[in-house]
Amino acid sequence: MKALIEIETDDPKTVADALRPDIEAKHFSVELRPSKDKLNITIHADSIGKLTAGINSCLRLVRAAKSAQEVK
Repeated sequence: MKALIEIETDDPKTVADALRPDIEAKHFSVELRPSKDKLNITIHADSIGKLTAGINSCLRLVRAAKSAQEVK
């Protein structure tokens, strides 16, 4: 199972770099692919429960990273 999250941001590479350490410590597989104006996050899991947890976790981390960017 997999899910794709697409985040629009002015600096996708910086957001990806900020997320990478936290996301890689989780119990699911995540691919971060920054492009010109968005960050694509693909979450892979072997059950719907893990996939849902992965989506929720990634969204929380993205919100935190974007909030930190706005504070700077």
